Amino acid sequence: MHPFLLRDQKFMNNIIQMGMEITPHLNNPNTSPQQLLNNFSEWAQSLAQKQSKIKIRIIKSKIKKLENTRDILINKANSLENNE
Repeated sequence: MHPFLLRDQKFMNNIIQMGMEITPHLNNPNTSPQQLLNNFSEWAQSLAQKQSKIKIRIIKSKIKKLENTRDILINKANSLENNE
């Protein structure tokens, strides 16, 4: 799991909510705690993968915009140097 997901409040709230939903089932003798844990782990992993893809796409987009802005500024600085 990527560390930035642990700082994502929405993601953590979803994990906490899912944990709260399965907690009452732990007292049910017909329910396997191991199976509940396994299902919870699989769900959390799936959610983490989806959120990672979204977050990484956003981060890459921001990096690209910053690189473009940097290139524009470098070009402006170079053109100002050439005009002097």
